[in-house]
Amino acid sequence: MGQKLQWELILRLHEIIQKGLGQNSGAIKKYYIGVPDNENTLVMPCLATELTDIESRLGPTGMDRNVYTFDMYLFFDKKKGIANAGGKTGERARASYEEMLDLLSGLDFTGNYAAYKPRSIMGILRSHIFLSGDTINTDSSEIAINSDIDVTIGPSDTERSFFEVKITIKVSQLILLTSRI
Repeated sequence: MGQKLQWELILRLHEIIQKGLGQNSGAIKKYYIGVPDNENTLVMPCLATELTDIESRLGPTGMDRNVYTFDMYLFFDKKKGIANAGGKTGERARASYEEMLDLLSGLDFTGNYAAYKPRSIMGILRSHIFLSGDTINTDSSEIAINSDIDVTIGPSDTERSFFEVKITIKVSQLILLTSRI
């Protein structure tokens, strides 16, 4: 797979999240392709995405199914949060942690069942399974989120000044095999 396709997939994931959050919401200040080497240069809150694995599997007759694994990292400043100001250091860190969780997978309990808030990253990803941004797509060549989304929240040790959340997403695409020997 070429570098261009890899970047297009990452940019598409970023675009879906950016649209879902609102272009100028400020919820995510910067989007990175790959994780920057120097954590001190991160503009937070930010999202860094990298392709970590590609599997080519046998698909339906005459097709392969390529499965791409992406790791998305949400970096969130412990002291600043999105709109947090003032307070003691521990209170700011707790408030920032709550803001980070709300941005990641905020839940709405106003109905009979819990639902993702539409402006949370999990809510956006789970409601746009096709990377075209559609909720329904009949195009068999569409790239779609095809499995569970794994989320790992890094340790909230006191040495780091930010929270790190790893979101692992697998997407698949059917590829037409034009000839087989």
